[in-house]
Amino acid sequence: MEESDQETLAWVEWWLSSPRFAVYRVAAGGDARHALELYEWNTRLGAALMHDLAHLEVGLRNAYDRALETLPGLPEHWTACGNQVFAPLRRTRRRRSAGGAVRTTVDINARSRASLEHARREVGRAAPPGKVVAQLSFGFWRYLTSAARGDVVATGAAPCLPTRDGTA
Repeated sequence: MEESDQETLAWVEWWLSSPRFAVYRVAAGGDARHALELYEWNTRLGAALMHDLAHLEVGLRNAYDRALETLPGLPEHWTACGNQVFAPLRRTRRRRSAGGAVRTTVDINARSRASLEHARREVGRAAPPGKVVAQLSFGFWRYLTSAARGDVVATGAAPCLPTRDGTA
């Protein structure tokens, strides 16, 4: 191996950290060049997945937005009615602790209200609804699809989910 290659690989190990690069070295059978190739492949794979995930997020976000816009009884766009759309909804959860199982009651809509409020503050209260919708994280939209959120699906968001024949 040439000196410049050794310097490059030494820098890579410094940049990534020895423990991180060691994972790739082990997978590459100790070959540092091959370890770097594996790391680069992993990075490209991650970038490709992020590209597809970004498209999924936009599609999911827009489908939920269209469905939530149809909720009856809202005086304005749903993003300005977080306390109505995500009214407190109590669920009992069973959690394990050192003393055994503990039942706690939680408001499963608290996180959604807080996320919506945070997004509205970030973009400004006068911002159009589309800016608020775009500011909400993928986690916000994913959480609306969780089993605990069945009520949202049942009360108006169901049209954004595909049916068995592939239509929404």
